[in-house]
Amino acid sequence: MIKTFDNILSDNTLDLYSQEINSLMHGADSVQWNISLFNWADGLKDSIVGSVYQRETSDVLNESVRQDLLNVGVVKPTEKVIVTHYMWDRNSGIALHGDSHIKRSVTIYMNEEWNPNWGGIFVYQNEDSWSAIMPKFNTAVMNDEHVKHMVTHVSALSPDIRITMQCWIN
Repeated sequence: MIKTFDNILSDNTLDLYSQEINSLMHGADSVQWNISLFNWADGLKDSIVGSVYQRETSDVLNESVRQDLLNVGVVKPTEKVIVTHYMWDRNSGIALHGDSHIKRSVTIYMNEEWNPNWGGIFVYQNEDSWSAIMPKFNTAVMNDEHVKHMVTHVSALSPDIRITMQCWIN
């Protein structure tokens, strides 16, 4: 089942995130990112030409996100959470998949503004139809039943990259 949670992160976590992402994007560590082109299975890249850049968050930010997810019942105290920064470059996206390698996945949208014309829309399969969720700042989308989903291409003309935090729960 797909569930959404508005205002998922506390002000403290948002501050930690802002400090960390600014340092990673503009600091000495800015070159140490994994790239979907090399790290994702071929099926995830079907019809996708752009790249998604990924890097695990610091332990401090990971724990702060975990605590926020715990506070709203998304995770249980005994579950492990791995939080990863995702930078969705222009022309990137992800093909239809179900995240069967984990118990639950959570995407947290981090762009303060996002226009649907820029793409990067989360699309998922219901029993008989498809639904879509527009990225909205500090909103989480949880997939707890391996629902098939994808992210549409981020437009080559988008003025910004799509930014998320991906949470893998086991």
